[in-house]
Amino acid sequence: MLRNLSRFICLSCFGLLVVPLGLAMSQEPSPSPAPQAPVDPPTPAATAQPATEPPATEPPATEPPATEPSASQAPVVDPVAPTEKRLEAIEKLLEQLSSDLQARKAPQAPSKPSEDKKPAVEKGSEKSPERPADDLVPTPRPRGERASAPKAPASVKLEPSWLEEIKWRSIGPANMSGRISDIAVHEKDTSLWWIATASGGLLKSTNHGGSLQHQFDREKVVSIGSIATDPNNKEVLWVGTGEINPRNSVSYGNGVYKTIDGGKTFQHLGLDRSYQIARILVDPKNSETVYVGAAGRLYGSNPERGVYKTTDGGKTWQQSLFVDDQTGVIDMAMSPTDPNTIVVAMWDRMRDGFDSWPGTVPKPDGVDGYDPIRKWGKGGGIFRTTDGGTNWTKISKGLPPGMTGRIGLDWQLHSPNALFAIIDCEDIEVGPAKHAGGWFGKWHAERTLEN
Repeated sequence: MLRNLSRFICLSCFGLLVVPLGLAMSQEPSPSPAPQAPVDPPTPAATAQPATEPPATEPPATEPPATEPSASQAPVVDPVAPTEKRLEAIEKLLEQLSSDLQARKAPQAPSKPSEDKKPAVEKGSEKSPERPADDLVPTPRPRGERASAPKAPASVKLEPSWLEEIKWRSIGPANMSGRISDIAVHEKDTSLWWIATASGGLLKSTNHGGSLQHQFDREKVVSIGSIATDPNNKEVLWVGTGEINPRNSVSYGNGVYKTIDGGKTFQHLGLDRSYQIARILVDPKNSETVYVGAAGRLYGSNPERGVYKTTDGGKTWQQSLFVDDQTGVIDMAMSPTDPNTIVVAMWDRMRDGFDSWPGTVPKPDGVDGYDPIRKWGKGGGIFRTTDGGTNWTKISKGLPPGMTGRIGLDWQLHSPNALFAIIDCEDIEVGPAKHAGGWFGKWHAERTLEN
């Protein structure tokens, strides 16, 4: 018993340090049990015996000799019995202390280790039924039972002064196929973003661009030229395939796609031979009416180009505006007050299969080394309809008199009569400027777009 006591005293004083039993025995002051034990000097417990009891070395003849105790049984002495009980109580307390120390090593140990052991054994028994319960104490609890991390606040107020330190910078991609061809944000849910790429498919964000998910990975093509949301249903998105930037490396598409479940699935709706689609417009008053502006082949001629219209949600298409087999749509804009009024920019251009103006080849004035072989043409210009595409009129008043190239359009939402156009044409910055700012400066100062 004293050996066990010394062992647990070391445990309680030094944490989990355990002294071997052999070492405790070598340091025990009491003599080892042997038949000569009565000859040794009496122990303190023996000197405390009552005087009326005869000495243990001279027992009466009628009593059994006390000098030959059993090797497995210690002498029975009355004052020792209470001590044995106290030692047993101390031993139990030390055993409880040991269990508590081991339980504290386990994360999130409850205050009642006896109740905690039962579920731990039940969980561990599924893998190893014979595993001792004590071995399960340091095992971490399942993730669901651990203390959860502190949650971020639902909303964080941003001070306006913080925005002054934020500068625009490019974060990639930085290769030829990393171009962003179009972005659409739903007007009724501005947290919903759709991002179209030149040759990387379609991306979707539902948290203002904080994270993005690919949505157009199972279709036959991944090059996208234009996308458009349905103002009346945020789960609907129209996708026009084929990048519209006619550079020396560009991928083509195979028509129009539509999703009605937020990008989970897409349906192909035709216009397979349109190659490149520049713009899609959805009638806000009738979601079944949609306009598609097709640029057509970039490296050749084809008739599947111009403006197409559907009134049945893409089941059938009608070619609404066609100029010729080398002129296609580069941009479109719908009036913010009248969806039947649409302005279309047409581009007459042609690219060959090589760099059009390589090396030191003499270039015409206003032509860049990577420009297509023809970037201005007579078929280009701005056209307008006021009856939903039934009739079209080419606008000429106030516009450059020569051949036009690529044109960008935008309608001012708060001023329905204000339409902006950025025009590349053969008259811009050719030769000496006769007016401040060149031809564009004169046009901007003296002319307005009236019709």
